[in-house]
Amino acid sequence: MTKAVAFGTVVVAVCAALSVGGGRLVRAVEARQAGAQDRVVNIQYIPGMSNAEKLADPFSATYSTLYLLRGGGGHSLTFESDDGVILISTMAPGWGGPILDVLGLITEDPVTTLINTHPDSDYSGGNAEFPSATRIIAHANAKTAMARMPAFQGDNAQFLPNTVFDDAMSLLEGRNRVDLHYFGAGHTDGDTVVIIPTYGTAYLGDLFPSKALPVIDTANGGSAFALPDTLQRALEAIESAGVDYVVAGKAPTFRGRQVQLMSIRDLQEYIDFNRAFLAAVKSAADAGKSAEDAAATLEMPDKFSAYDMERVQDAVAIVYSELQP
Repeated sequence: MTKAVAFGTVVVAVCAALSVGGGRLVRAVEARQAGAQDRVVNIQYIPGMSNAEKLADPFSATYSTLYLLRGGGGHSLTFESDDGVILISTMAPGWGGPILDVLGLITEDPVTTLINTHPDSDYSGGNAEFPSATRIIAHANAKTAMARMPAFQGDNAQFLPNTVFDDAMSLLEGRNRVDLHYFGAGHTDGDTVVIIPTYGTAYLGDLFPSKALPVIDTANGGSAFALPDTLQRALEAIESAGVDYVVAGKAPTFRGRQVQLMSIRDLQEYIDFNRAFLAAVKSAADAGKSAEDAAATLEMPDKFSAYDMERVQDAVAIVYSELQP
């Protein structure tokens, strides 16, 4: 049940009135947990009215309860369903309390479903802080990786995913439906793409963290060479579902505290960027350059000049390791 904002142990400050962000209206609200000044969760409202079909008949559209949460670790998405609150990504350990505090400002319903898009602790580390969640969902490979993590040892093993899938899974029905997909290796070998058709939004986690060099977790089956093809399959499914906006796992903020929502065009550009990066690194390797020299002399097309290349040495080293026979 959605409720009006209430003041309690959480100090709330409106950071921005209704304004345009990432192609749709966004309202940003910041909530700071009293006594925990270093843990601030920012709430960004996503009206979910971008889909062309909905715009053609806005009176038939479902009122959005979709929010983006920004705090410690990867961004989270949350919305109310007839079965309780669904939370995608639980952020880093210690952030569950601040998340629950801000959710208490917008709903009286409990968090009943957690979706872990991949095993990184800054996306799944807060699982244990949501005791009301009865269903925790992830790809089967992600659960295997999470079972090795310190955060899920001993009594905390109960907060591992209790529902897994291999290729695809649909959760709930009608306006509550959430589609989960696995398209192959990328950041890890267990990355889930979450599509929320009602709100025309998809969440990609660290498959598309931001406009920057990819983060490849080779210890958990990630592959720089597989990533572009995996993302291309994701893009095709996202387009087929009528999605207009993509939430990148760690997209930067703009206009103050608002997270930049990505478009289909942004996702295609990111795929092209990764293909160009692989081609440039492979060309350097074919020329006999060391990984260090390749990183120091790497040149990318001018159209990618805005991309963050800070991690170039690590990214090139991973590609070189995959090139080894």
